[in-house]
Amino acid sequence: MKINSCCVGAIGTNCYLVLCERRAYLIDPGAEADVISAMLDKAQFDSLRILLTHAHFDHIGAAGEIARRYHVDKVELSPADRPIYFSRDNAMPPYCPPVEDLPETTDFLPSADFTVLPMPGHSPGGSAFYFPGGNGIVFAGDSVFAGSIGRTDLWGGDLEALLASIKREILPLDDRTVLYCGHGPETSVGEEKRTNCYFR
Repeated sequence: MKINSCCVGAIGTNCYLVLCERRAYLIDPGAEADVISAMLDKAQFDSLRILLTHAHFDHIGAAGEIARRYHVDKVELSPADRPIYFSRDNAMPPYCPPVEDLPETTDFLPSADFTVLPMPGHSPGGSAFYFPGGNGIVFAGDSVFAGSIGRTDLWGGDLEALLASIKREILPLDDRTVLYCGHGPETSVGEEKRTNCYFR
């Protein structure tokens, strides 16, 4: 497994490309389609799937353009986040207007490469993706950050639900499991257990 990444958009969203042999998974194409395309064009793959950890505008902004360029019919998203995905209120005016020309969504498709971890809290359909290689890797979206957790004051946010998601899905993982976050640097389960007040 190989991981590439780029930081895109006004809020600095991490977009990840995971390569499993000739299978490619693009996680959270949030903005700047040309930057993401440059990352994709350097990779070699036979198939591409676009996975969304959640539907906030800063994680979906380039989904339509990337889907069209690489002939991806539908992006994969939890159905609980579809109302946010298609809402005109999903924006941060005047800096980030509503995202237009979005592709259709589908539920997460089965994969031998990763498991979907349901992580409601930051948004109703928040999801993370666990890849078991090495000590394990989680693409956590905005559920967990280095030293913090995702905000819950946005549409559909729920602090208690997010804490329950972390307790259920993240805390049982091996301490060496790497957490790739939606914003900011990567961290590990063990590091967050030691230093993150929300994990205590």
